[in-house]
Amino acid sequence: TKPLLKQFLKIIYNNKLSHLYLITGQTLAQRKEFVFELSYQIFKFKEPQNEHLFTKQALIKGINTNFYYLNKDNQLLKKEQILQLQKVFHQAPLFGQERIYVIEKIEKTTLAAANSLLHFLENAPKHTIGFL
Repeated sequence: TKPLLKQFLKIIYNNKLSHLYLITGQTLAQRKEFVFELSYQIFKFKEPQNEHLFTKQALIKGINTNFYYLNKDNQLLKKEQILQLQKVFHQAPLFGQERIYVIEKIEKTTLAAANSLLHFLENAPKHTIGFL
């Protein structure tokens, strides 16, 4: 993951981030660790004035309001959960501009959730980055 992280750091420093990335391969734990590290690096670069608010621990513990991690364990992801994600991301952030969401196990969605997610992805708010 270190070579991939290096590539992403170049993308971040050159302001070439896209609004969505699909993270595949490795184990779930490794993908999760990678996404937390990458999100931390994005916040650190994009929001240097708020760096004290964007610690890795704040991301992991879920206390950073600009970071949304959706995990349903082995249950199906439902439309209501995607609508909640949309609601959160269409509100103004409490601090900074950048917002990041992660949806774990995207393959476990209902059809209605997939359609709602597609609508959200096509109309994502500015300064929003997603990882599936």
